[in-house]
Amino acid sequence: MNRIAEYLKNEEKPDEEQPVARDYWVVRCESGWFNVRPPQAVRIQRVLDRRWRPRWLEFRDITGSRIRVRTKDVIGMNECTAEQRAKERRQDRFLDKEEKADKKPWDDC
Repeated sequence: MNRIAEYLKNEEKPDEEQPVARDYWVVRCESGWFNVRPPQAVRIQRVLDRRWRPRWLEFRDITGSRIRVRTKDVIGMNECTAEQRAKERRQDRFLDKEEKADKKPWDDC
């Protein structure tokens, strides 16, 4: 039981780096999506804007992982800033509140 209690504590270790809300870009590919820092996004955009693209695109994501995908598999890129994420959370809260207001008493069943 003591071992399970250790896992359930969910305490943060002091030496672990806490994530910081930063601005980043999301590179969407056939195989998934990857978060990259703005300078890396600019480099990727330059490669994708070329008339003659290389077959492979190599970059590092925010966590430092080395990613290699075919340039033809890149679906798109979008910016994700702290301000945009805050607006999205406010929008989600507003929609939740609106949905709760529309609920009828008999909808709880």
